[in-house]
Amino acid sequence: MSEVSEALRIAHYVSLSGFGGVEQQFAAFAPRAATRSGVGQTAVACSKEVHPQHAAALEVLSDLAFEKKCSGIEIPRWPRALRRAWSRRIVARQKCDVALLWNRLGQQSRMLDVLGPRRSLYWEHGSAWLYGEDEAKRDALSRLPAAIGNSHAARRMLQLRWRY
Repeated sequence: MSEVSEALRIAHYVSLSGFGGVEQQFAAFAPRAATRSGVGQTAVACSKEVHPQHAAALEVLSDLAFEKKCSGIEIPRWPRALRRAWSRRIVARQKCDVALLWNRLGQQSRMLDVLGPRRSLYWEHGSAWLYGEDEAKRDALSRLPAAIGNSHAARRMLQLRWRY
């Protein structure tokens, strides 16, 4: 009997409306990861739109969903249960093995609630340097099993300021 190995499915949680540093790294990472055998990718855009420069990166995704929109209709912020239910539906549909949470540290608790922290990996791109959302950032970091620092300085910021 031969074993059938399934592809590792990565779900990216990333803002795609701009084309700054985080978005450019995503646009470089996703196509590169697609060249690896056994890797499938999906994305949940925490933005309401996608910058046109992301076209090549989006081609390698098997699914793209918007956290704040369903079939082009914006999901209201209140009651919060609506967006949470929509996020759960997206995660169930995408059937990811692991989620790569790109930046936005203070907003990651929502996705950690939906995905479960054991399947989540945070990629720090500068959010830890910004003031504000301190309680939310501490909550997210307390539940994350691992984080990637985009640089030695980012790693030190996570260690020194956030005690991660």
